[in-house]
Amino acid sequence: MAEKQRKSRLAKLRKSWRKATPEERMQFLQWLGEAPLAAAPLATGRYLTEESTRRIRERMTARGIDLAGLNRDLGLAPTDPAIARAMLEGKALRLAVIAALEEWLLAP
Repeated sequence: MAEKQRKSRLAKLRKSWRKATPEERMQFLQWLGEAPLAAAPLATGRYLTEESTRRIRERMTARGIDLAGLNRDLGLAPTDPAIARAMLEGKALRLAVIAALEEWLLAP
């Protein structure tokens, strides 16, 4: 019988990161000294803040993706206009989309 291949420590860390809540991720980053002690809120209610819109644009530029790519990363249809409207026109977002954006911003 073949011997079971063990996962590397990096693979275990990645799996744990995906399972961690946004709060646990922030605590871990603070422990590493990589995150500010108090992150600015992403939204006030269902509306993105100007700071969060800037952070989203910076992350999109760093990853080389457009709004359709962001939608795909969040599990939305590439043609869904919700995030574009929220960023450009200040429209409201569903709370589930805001939660997905928070996780997306915290992801490595």
